Amino acid sequence: MRYAAGSIHPQKKRAFPLISHIEQALDLEIGTLTSRAFKQAQPIMLGSGLPISYRENLAVQTARPYKLKQFPPLLLSVWLQIVAWRTQATVRIGDLIFTKKPGEYWAKSATVLKVEGVLLYFFGFLCLPQTNATTPSSLLTRDERATHGKGMTIDEIEIANLFDTNLLLDYFDFLRARNAENKYSIHAINMLSVLSSWVNSPSSFFNAHPQHSAFFVSLNPEGKSWEDLLNDIHQKLLRLKRQLARAIDGTSRDPGEPLRQVFEDKDPYGLFLELAKRMRVDLPPRVQKMSHATAFRNLVIVSTQMEVPLRARNVIELEVGKTIFRDEKSGLWTVEISKSALKNHHSRHAKNIHRPYSPETSRLLDEYWTVERQNLRDPLLSKVLFIPCARGKARRRKELDRHGLSYADLYTLIYSITARYFGVGIGSNVFRHLFATGILKQDSSRYGAAAAVLNNSEEMIRQNYSHINQQDELRTAGNWRQEQVDNFEVAGGKASPSKK
Repeated sequence: MRYAAGSIHPQKKRAFPLISHIEQALDLEIGTLTSRAFKQAQPIMLGSGLPISYRENLAVQTARPYKLKQFPPLLLSVWLQIVAWRTQATVRIGDLIFTKKPGEYWAKSATVLKVEGVLLYFFGFLCLPQTNATTPSSLLTRDERATHGKGMTIDEIEIANLFDTNLLLDYFDFLRARNAENKYSIHAINMLSVLSSWVNSPSSFFNAHPQHSAFFVSLNPEGKSWEDLLNDIHQKLLRLKRQLARAIDGTSRDPGEPLRQVFEDKDPYGLFLELAKRMRVDLPPRVQKMSHATAFRNLVIVSTQMEVPLRARNVIELEVGKTIFRDEKSGLWTVEISKSALKNHHSRHAKNIHRPYSPETSRLLDEYWTVERQNLRDPLLSKVLFIPCARGKARRRKELDRHGLSYADLYTLIYSITARYFGVGIGSNVFRHLFATGILKQDSSRYGAAAAVLNNSEEMIRQNYSHINQQDELRTAGNWRQEQVDNFEVAGGKASPSKK
């Protein structure tokens, strides 16, 4: 009766049995009413896809969590000093002033979080129990290596462990055992690059802070000078990095692999247009205010990304009046992001982003900003464009001062959308790959156009999307072969006479 009076709206888990009972009472075919009350997404049919090893890889890597939740006590104070040092563009060492080059300092807070995560994974490995303390790791089975740590306690971890090449090699073997294809991970190369940057130059942290030499006693049995010891550590890290680089073969992910069957279509962009169209059709009833607002927000994210593909960080930081604006005269919305806020801001090819959205997408933005956003969580707290729904207010957020979506939120919602309609999901950078693939499929020579859309260099586009050009060339070669076969058959199975 309360449903009929309109005082509350029915939830699906309660309303579905009620509507099914009404169907039976009216002697209607099953699904006649329930299909209208609760829309079911119709998947976009694709060609049969190949097995996707990347998804299997991801599942194996995350199946057994081991990352530490906090820094070891002996390292916390030094880590905070490293962060303070690495985030400065100019540092003073004695009476000398060093101005770091782009890339030599951490310009973004996201970089700090990324490096912190890399180290916490390594420390977590050190704290895992030893599967068999008496057996060398090289003699363990793969399953044993995937859970075999060093049996240390968090209080035993010290700075020297980070530069112990034996521990690092054991960790990289541990990562390899957890890899679906039993290959060394590019994660190892990234970690070595981080560690090298702390000892590789006069302006690096440990070179500038010799007071920390007491932490390196275990790595200096010969009593070398501080400068010689750091140089020796640096050279060992470089040798290990080169060895791993040679061992890593094919571990870098093919950007088209997770949605291979989508991007192998002749018109991948058209498939995403169909996805956006179906998202609009499949919006929940407006009476379900929060669900409708959340789905509408997701539709706006997809629509804006299909016109101006931004990286995840730039999407979640969109703020009305700061990075996205509405022209009152034309009614069009425009995104404006300075080069300094881009991931590749050090590149000379990166430019400021200043692009208007289409009238259709601008109308979606209007409705979202004025109506739907008001039904999400704390809409008046800030002008961040994309905010979460009111469900799960106690959710974990890496940046507690942020009001908008987190990286995990954006990744999850894009993954869920692509999985819902394509049968397999991929994260938030899918739209950048979509543009590059679509442009180059139409004309494999248009690297400049793809580079302009992605705000990157032509060389980078050529390197990352060379497989599309190769497919076109192989297709041309296949057509040539078929033409030769057809000519041979037309000639009655005789080879054409040579021309003199």
